[in-house]
Amino acid sequence: MLIRTLSITFVLTMILACSHEGLAQDTTTTSNKSPADTSSEAQIDTVVTYSATDSIVYSITSREMTLYGKSQMTYQSFKLNAAMITINWDTSILSANGKPDSSGKMIDEPVFNDGGETYNGSIVTYDFKTQKGRVKVGTTVIDQGYYKGKVIKKFARDQLYVADGSFTTCDRTIPDYYFQSSKMKIILKDQIIARPVIFYIEGVPVFALPFGVFPNKAGRRSGIIPPAYGESALRGRYLSHFGYFWAINDYADLTTTADWYTRGGYVLRSGLRYALRYYFSGSIYGAYSYLYTGESKDPDRTLDKEWNLILTHDQTIDPTTRLVANFNLSSGNYYRNTSTDYNQILQQNIVSDASLFKTWEGSGNSISLNIHRDQNLQTGSVTMNLPSISFSHSQSFPFRSKEKMNLSTDQLSWYDLLGYSYSGQFTNTISNQSLASTQQRNVSYGALHQITINATPKAGYINVSPFLSLTDKMYGSRSLQTNLINPLTGADSIVSTTSHGFYNIWYFAAGISASTRLFGIVQPNMFGITAFRHTVQPTVTFTYQPDFSDPFWNYYGTYYLANGTRQRYSYYQNNIYGGAPQGKVMSIGVNIGNNFEMKTLANDTSNIENKYQLLNIG
Repeated sequence: MLIRTLSITFVLTMILACSHEGLAQDTTTTSNKSPADTSSEAQIDTVVTYSATDSIVYSITSREMTLYGKSQMTYQSFKLNAAMITINWDTSILSANGKPDSSGKMIDEPVFNDGGETYNGSIVTYDFKTQKGRVKVGTTVIDQGYYKGKVIKKFARDQLYVADGSFTTCDRTIPDYYFQSSKMKIILKDQIIARPVIFYIEGVPVFALPFGVFPNKAGRRSGIIPPAYGESALRGRYLSHFGYFWAINDYADLTTTADWYTRGGYVLRSGLRYALRYYFSGSIYGAYSYLYTGESKDPDRTLDKEWNLILTHDQTIDPTTRLVANFNLSSGNYYRNTSTDYNQILQQNIVSDASLFKTWEGSGNSISLNIHRDQNLQTGSVTMNLPSISFSHSQSFPFRSKEKMNLSTDQLSWYDLLGYSYSGQFTNTISNQSLASTQQRNVSYGALHQITINATPKAGYINVSPFLSLTDKMYGSRSLQTNLINPLTGADSIVSTTSHGFYNIWYFAAGISASTRLFGIVQPNMFGITAFRHTVQPTVTFTYQPDFSDPFWNYYGTYYLANGTRQRYSYYQNNIYGGAPQGKVMSIGVNIGNNFEMKTLANDTSNIENKYQLLNIG
């Protein structure tokens, strides 16, 4: 019997049968037996789904069915794909295989998944009743481990037997390294038992053991980390990241690995991770490299000793306090000598930070303490902010009592409308020209205070908002510039000197803004739309700021060039927060905001109309 189909899918819930054998030459039919009746005949008591893109042939006499062309079959947790699948409903045994293409290469070879595990092979045999299977020349991937064997037999849901097999964690088609054994027993999520065991690197046997037992448990577990094999033009062949993973407990683990090079040298690494959910997490990582470049007899052979230390910590001390730290300390050539990541090799700087954040609920106050370190890997210079402190107080109204907090503007006195906000910073900066040098250390510090005072009175339909912004900067030094003119050539030579002491710079800006709102409403009452509203909000702002480069303020100095040109400079242009602004400001700004909204009928029994913002300009 041959039935030509195109992606025909059958769902088998019972044994295929027909009362007349001759009818099998023309069609396929199903009996009306229930699944309960079926189980006694074929031992299959659940739904089997199968399909084929070419054809399905069913023989009633032998009770055997064959699927041709990209066939697929699903039974419980078992799923199979192959070029051809044959099922015997009396024995409940199926077999599957691929097919040769025009060049003789096998394609669409069997791939089946059972219980979440996937197996590939040239020929697959599976028994539905016992759920045992056999894969010839098969491969599978279990917990990031790659298994391959001439024959893979599955005797139980959690046990595999592999003949002439190999195991590796390398994901390459031809692995760099692998363990090979003539007999392997795999107990899923438990262990692997093999005898004998031979370890290969690049196809070359390195060592052998009469037998071996390897852990194969899921989740975090202690065990050996297999190495990766490679070759470097500068350091020869190598084994990298060979080590041990120690699952200390549920809250911490330790990974220790090493690299070894045939031309001499090694790299040692160790990393500790820790975490306590909802409280803190972090890691400590250290590395040391001792690497030779070149052959042992090369006259220009070099030895590089480098190191790296990384610390991270993230802790929520309480709902209002958090500590975050990320430190990266390194010698200048560590990444260039040990990393294969181009971004790390080419990076010029490494940055370290640690911050403590604290807020006080209901007060509007918050503070942060920060340590910042920036290291130049090329020059070795280091710049540190040690420490940097920031404090802020959000908008508050000092003359408004708690009883007046919910009152409208019309119900408040003028002094109740006065509000202020504050922010302050302090930074101490230390810079060294080289990592080991303290002779060329530069230290500078500064403080910044900013206070904004405003009010929101209302004059009829107009909101009037006067404001005053005060800024104060404090330094321990300032820079003075002098032009030394060469008497022979007449060339200018600007010389800067640093004057130490206490220097305070304050400046301000003041202004007033006025705004109102105009409304336009259209009520079409069509298509469920009840109204359109157009809101226009014009705002006019006037700002004034004096010229703080005027000699009256003593924030700027002057010198003359050889041609008589007068140059003005800020004493504090090189300080942390800079100096005072230059130039008088008297400006008027106009802004017109437009907001378009739509209101529609309620679409439920709540009788609450829906509001939509269509467009907002300005």
